[in-house]
Amino acid sequence: MKKIIGVFAAVAMLVLLAACNPAQEANKVRLGDKMYPTLVEAIAAANDGDTVELLQSMEGSGIVFEDSKFSETGITIDLRGNTYTVTDPTVGSSGTETNCFQFLKGNNITFKNGVISSNSANAKIILQNYSNLILDNVVVNAGEVTQYVASNNFGSLTMKNNTTLNAKNCVAFDVYYYLSSAYAEGVSVKIEDQSVIINGVVEYGKGGGTFEDFVAKTSLIVPKGYEEKIEFSETAYPTYSYTWTDAEEDGFVKAVVTVV
Repeated sequence: MKKIIGVFAAVAMLVLLAACNPAQEANKVRLGDKMYPTLVEAIAAANDGDTVELLQSMEGSGIVFEDSKFSETGITIDLRGNTYTVTDPTVGSSGTETNCFQFLKGNNITFKNGVISSNSANAKIILQNYSNLILDNVVVNAGEVTQYVASNNFGSLTMKNNTTLNAKNCVAFDVYYYLSSAYAEGVSVKIEDQSVIINGVVEYGKGGGTFEDFVAKTSLIVPKGYEEKIEFSETAYPTYSYTWTDAEEDGFVKAVVTVV
């Protein structure tokens, strides 16, 4: 009996040591042949063309993708079926650090194969996008205080392969033109295929700039037939009316905005 008890005690000790092993804690995120304990550190260490892999579901702070750091080949964040839950601190411009992710200008970024969520009381925007962002088989869930799941102010957002935006009494995504002259080149959102799910309303409008530039430099493009699934907010831009017309690419339509 003592021998059996001794075996159990030894096994229990091994399990405890494994749980407390700092090396295990460090092996949460992979970048090439190196391991990191946080997604923040892995992305900070990444270079253009790299792939960052999440090896387990985890919590972590918000992340800023600095201007033009991944401007050529871009960066891929492969969640590998796991969930990244954003906690405090969140990130953003000075005085408005309310983003889970802030994707700044000049970057090409792909997130794929997993879930992004938040349990932060400060996270008003899950994805704040000024980059060229691709969501490939990604579920993004609104938190309790979320106002926008994905806010697009510049660059482009492409969603495909079962990507889902789950809004909870908030906006699923917006297409917002002209924060300032630095963002006058425009913004676009494209839904690549019918498998994409948008649970929530869509806002499509502008701040500054002319209405003519807004129409010319802003676009929302979806597969034919998908337009019936888009629910535009009735309160965000009450002077705008939305219809659809054929896009330049076969099989797709684009939203057309007119002034009522």
